[in-house]
Amino acid sequence: MSNTVVCAVCDARLKVPEGYQGKSLRCPKCAASVSLLAPVPSPRPAKAVEVIEEEDFEEEVRPKKKMGRERARTWVMGPAICVITIGGLGSAFAVLGLLFYIINVLRIMGEPGLRIDFGGFLIGLIVLAVAIGFSAFLTFAGTQMVRLQNYAASMAGCILLILSSFCTFASTVVGTSSLMAHAPRGMGIAAGLHGMVAIVISGVLLVVGVAGVIILAREDVRRCYS
Repeated sequence: MSNTVVCAVCDARLKVPEGYQGKSLRCPKCAASVSLLAPVPSPRPAKAVEVIEEEDFEEEVRPKKKMGRERARTWVMGPAICVITIGGLGSAFAVLGLLFYIINVLRIMGEPGLRIDFGGFLIGLIVLAVAIGFSAFLTFAGTQMVRLQNYAASMAGCILLILSSFCTFASTVVGTSSLMAHAPRGMGIAAGLHGMVAIVISGVLLVVGVAGVIILAREDVRRCYS
């Protein structure tokens, strides 16, 4: 069963099948939009216009709204600020650790009878340099997230946070267990507290990294990157 409506622009009588109420169709005669809130009878004698069959209608398809850059920036802002903060703090502590390391080595070299293990010295320098580079890259990745630029660097920064959280957790569990087993009672308690703090930090890294990956994996967010 069908209903008849009248186009408000060209007065064409249009046959509309059941189930089209509440939709908007396009009149094939004049291409005007016809709203079908309810069957509308003709208010005046219809003109001699050919009755259009239902298959001639073109239903209007409203395009989905795309996420704008400002809205996408609000999505990534939280993880981005956390990544920048973690990278900045990591860089600061790594640079301070490098300075204290060099000062301690120079002090040992100045003591008579003490020798420096240059192999261990070079390994220490490499570890601190990697820590500085890693933290600096996290800061860079966070700033790229805020600007919605360099999608690859943004995603890489979040993935590195996830990997570093697992590494931190594993090294903390192994190191703390060894210290608590062999250290004196007082030092064992301090080692346990230090391990708990490190585990909490690894959990924060994991949460921030996973949240960043989930948000960046959204198709509408990815399209907003320039």
